[in-house]
Formats: sequence, C-alpha cells, structure tokens
Amino acid sequence: MRLTWKDAAATGLVAVIAALYVGFLMDATLPLLDSPRVLAAVSLVLGIGACAVGSTMIPTAKGQPASPGAKLFSFFGTLTLVAAVVVMITGSEKLLAVQVGITVALWLAATLRHLLTPAAVGAPGPWPAGAREREMTRH
Repeated sequence: MRLTWKDAAATGLVAVIAALYVGFLMDATLPLLDSPRVLAAVSLVLGIGACAVGSTMIPTAKGQPASPGAKLFSFFGTLTLVAAVVVMITGSEKLLAVQVGITVALWLAATLRHLLTPAAVGAPGPWPAGAREREMTRH
C-alpha cells in the first residue's frame, strides 16, 4: 500500500502529542502543559483521533478471528487507555512517558504496516469498479 492523506493527518496529531510532551519536559508555560493529568487527557484524545483518522479497514470473512497483529494493536491501545486513566488519577510523570511512548510506537507501527503491506488483489483503486476498463475500450 502507499501512504495517504489519512496517514498524514494521523502523523500530524501524533506530532502534536510529541511536541506537547517535549514542551512539558522543558517546563514550557502553556496551559496544556501545566500538569501530567491535563497532558494525559489531551494526548489520549489526540491519540484516539489519530487512530480513528489513520486506520484502514482490513476485510475479513465473517467469523474469522482477528489477525495476531490486530490483537497486538488492540492490546497496546488498551494499555495506552489504562495508562492515561491512571495518569489522570495519580499525576504520574513516569506513566505519562509510558503513555506517550506507546502512542508514538503504535503510530509508527501502523504507518509502517500501511507502507509495507501490499495492496490486496482486486482492491478498489481510484476508479469505480469497471470504469477503467470501460474507459480503455472506448479509445
């Protein structure tokens, strides 16, 4: 496959998370950087947004179990959610680093998967089904 605008949008959201976290580490005086709790909430929302906008649907047959990769992504996504909730409760800066690190790692793994996975045979392209063939036979 190739990267799309959705990957670019997800990259932008994760870049904002990383920039906010670096600002937090540098003691920047911005409203979103004043506490680990606020940053955990903001990075959780942005991470969910990156996941939603950057995800791709992989067709599977009904009743077929999820792939091991999908299960692994789900596990780490859940781990990120739990870490964010614990940070919002405790204010732990170390767990905030874990949350941000896992979010960036998930983005990197998903982007690499999108880049390295070959397009499925018969997958829809930019042309509607059969339109390209009809256009080619007209000329």
